[in-house]
Amino acid sequence: MNPAYDQRITSKIGWVLSPKTKFQIGGEYRAENYTRTIENELYFLTELVLSL
Repeated sequence: MNPAYDQRITSKIGWVLSPKTKFQIGGEYRAENYTRTIENELYFLTELVLSL
């Protein structure tokens, strides 16, 4: 299997819900598989970050 190369651009915004909890929402654009046919993908991201 050959290596696959990609490029990613991500943007997020977040809210602090408590001193140890944060919620983030955003999007990510990916241009994948440069060695063959380029595949363009767009993702919608949500995250809940918990600090220990």
